[in-house]
Amino acid sequence: MSENSKIEWCDHTFNPWEGCQKVGPGCDHCYAETRNARFAGGMAVNWGPGAPRRRTSAANWKKPLAWSMTNFVECEACGHRGAGVPWRDVGPNMGIIDDGHQCAACGSRNVEPTRARVFCASLADVFDNAVDPQWRFDLMRLIEQTPNLDWLLLTKRIGNAATMLDEAVLAINHGRWNWRDNAFPNVWLGATVVNQAEADRDIPKLLAVPAARRFLSMEPLLGPVNLTAIPMSGSGHHEFDPIITANVLRRAEAYPPLPSLDWVIVGGESGPGARPMHPLWARNLRDQCAAAGVPFLFKQWGEWLPGGHYTTELAIKDSNPGESKYLCALWTGATWNFGRFGPDEIHFEAEPMYLVGKKASGRELYGRTHDEFPEAV
Repeated sequence: MSENSKIEWCDHTFNPWEGCQKVGPGCDHCYAETRNARFAGGMAVNWGPGAPRRRTSAANWKKPLAWSMTNFVECEACGHRGAGVPWRDVGPNMGIIDDGHQCAACGSRNVEPTRARVFCASLADVFDNAVDPQWRFDLMRLIEQTPNLDWLLLTKRIGNAATMLDEAVLAINHGRWNWRDNAFPNVWLGATVVNQAEADRDIPKLLAVPAARRFLSMEPLLGPVNLTAIPMSGSGHHEFDPIITANVLRRAEAYPPLPSLDWVIVGGESGPGARPMHPLWARNLRDQCAAAGVPFLFKQWGEWLPGGHYTTELAIKDSNPGESKYLCALWTGATWNFGRFGPDEIHFEAEPMYLVGKKASGRELYGRTHDEFPEAV
């Protein structure tokens, strides 16, 4: 629970620019493109091949500087994260006996200083080829100037990250040091993967880039993914090593230690046209992370909810008991079948999914929420 963002896994969102281009199936129903069109009279003027990206205002670029100087706390009583409210206890002679910060939400003084997490470029992609490189240089300079913030750089173009970070660091430091030997201590680098093919392709690229933390955003999750058998080079040090499959959640346990994933976020799709996420896909990822001790965050079901959460309430339409109350999706093992299936047509152990809407579907996975985070460096 944070004061400046509705996204479950960050405290702030910062967009240095706006605009992007679809690069995979996870982009099919992009909320940022829809938003861009809404504010531009129905046409997404900053989206697609050749479309100009729009740099945000100078005032917007100053916000992270203010966030970095804030006494940011997490409340032990209510879980709220945000700027602490100063308090003072004054003695009989007006001397200060004690002071500190309390929770802005509940007033509790039981708070702990913590680092704010900034999701960078929710309406764009930091490593977009169409972006002016100078903008990226300016962003990396801003990240250097805000050491009290953890910057979450999430991309669908992880293959561009190493080269573009090389260029940015060379520009802002004039070659004084090699960032590969001194990874930005406040950058968490993430890749969006939505299926096994993207996981196999992009996770090795992610693990090859130095970062304080490396994470996956598996939203929208569109198929089953096994993180314990990703094709990797044998040692992780040479491009001509034999290809082996590796558990990318446990590579840090190898000798010598190899980069591994520090965090996994999983979520279903929301918004118009949202596709279902089978509960077994999410559960299996949860179990893989638990077995490896890797933090797991279940963000949302999205528009669809498993029938096992309700049974008859979702399965029976009041006006016609032979139809489901909500649109139903049944997974065949390869595709989804959609319809208003009646109870006699459904075996609930098959986990039918119902289109109930994001608000009704909630965030519980098999009876509980999962809000785990890696520790800050």
